[in-house]
Amino acid sequence: MGISEPKSTVFPHSRLSPADKKPVAVARLLLEFAVPTRGDVALSLFSRKHFTQHEIRKLFEKALFGLFQYHLCPLGWKVSSGEWLYWNAQQVPKELPSMQTDIILRSPVGEISVIDAKFTHMLIENRVGNESLKSPHLYQLYAYLRSQEILGEEWKTAKGIMLYASSGRNQQDETISFLLDGHPVAFASVGLETSIREFRQKVLHLVAPNLEFPQEEPHDIP
Repeated sequence: MGISEPKSTVFPHSRLSPADKKPVAVARLLLEFAVPTRGDVALSLFSRKHFTQHEIRKLFEKALFGLFQYHLCPLGWKVSSGEWLYWNAQQVPKELPSMQTDIILRSPVGEISVIDAKFTHMLIENRVGNESLKSPHLYQLYAYLRSQEILGEEWKTAKGIMLYASSGRNQQDETISFLLDGHPVAFASVGLETSIREFRQKVLHLVAPNLEFPQEEPHDIP
């Protein structure tokens, strides 16, 4: 199924309550990036449905998947969603948790990026009052990357990205990058209440900093 060029959609921000802004911001992303929905009916549901945190996160994940498909696949990238990873373990007990990724990108030269989408704050205050990355998120990314190294050289240098959506008073753009046992890792927070053009450029630069993407397209909104 191909992805047709999306049409711009304007949402009435001034009439939205704070509780509505997050799902509507994600709905806006979904429509602008041409992620399959159920047409006009889907949009009306966003204003009536109470979204759980998990549902909003899945919508954000779909928006990212649509963005990567639309812009990277024509350049030879492979984009997968919901791919399962397996532990390098013997006599695996049934109690061992499974690992299902949000998005995996494979560049034309075989470089791998594992992306996990989060709809929460990137940083948390630790016991001494300093801001810190969330330990479970760091451990999750670490497990994804290290457990697959046995599969080949491309996994030994695979990149891990935790991508956080931020909105409202907590909206901010921040990236923390470092090497973790030989793996490039990035924890990045991207604001939703911005233009689609800006959001797209920030996310694409995060996963493919050496590629040039158009600064403006006909379906962009200001």
